[in-house]
Amino acid sequence: MLCEHIIEYLLKLEYSGLVEPADHWRREIVEWRLQLDRKLTRSLLAQIDREQRYRYALRLLRSFAGDVPDLMQRVPAECPYSLDEILSSAEEDWFPRAR
Repeated sequence: MLCEHIIEYLLKLEYSGLVEPADHWRREIVEWRLQLDRKLTRSLLAQIDREQRYRYALRLLRSFAGDVPDLMQRVPAECPYSLDEILSSAEEDWFPRAR
């Protein structure tokens, strides 16, 4: 479930056009990434189906779409983020630029 939330918030950062909640979303993403980092093993990592996680994230995003007109029309049909970008296990967290 953490992966879906990370993708959902990455999409919000990139496609919502909202500025005020962006810092909160970044903090949440960092927390979820840290939780995943503690739990993921190589075998579990290999089992992550990015496109399935993306479909679940889109379902979560739809409940937020009422606050942002045309949000779902701007969001890509396929996941725009690599697994490395989603997990961002580097020293510095990766975030997409707002569109």
